[in-house]
Amino acid sequence: MADRAEGDPLLQHLSEAEETRDDFTSDPGVAVETLVARHGVIRAEELAAALAAPVSDPEPFLRLLEEAICPPDLVALPGRPAS
Repeated sequence: MADRAEGDPLLQHLSEAEETRDDFTSDPGVAVETLVARHGVIRAEELAAALAAPVSDPEPFLRLLEEAICPPDLVALPGRPAS
């Protein structure tokens, strides 16, 4: 896609976004801090997606997720049903 992105600003932006995708494998706790800083609050799906992006196996993903959600100051609020 990078070779096609040269003349197309949208494709160039998407290509740059792929290159700068966050990789939280070295410190999964930073994923929560980063997503909260960007959005104020985060959904479980957003955290899962951010942690799953760089890994391909379920076991490493589960270890990363467990480490990311273990801080005692992290508060989980009940979700609202989808409408």
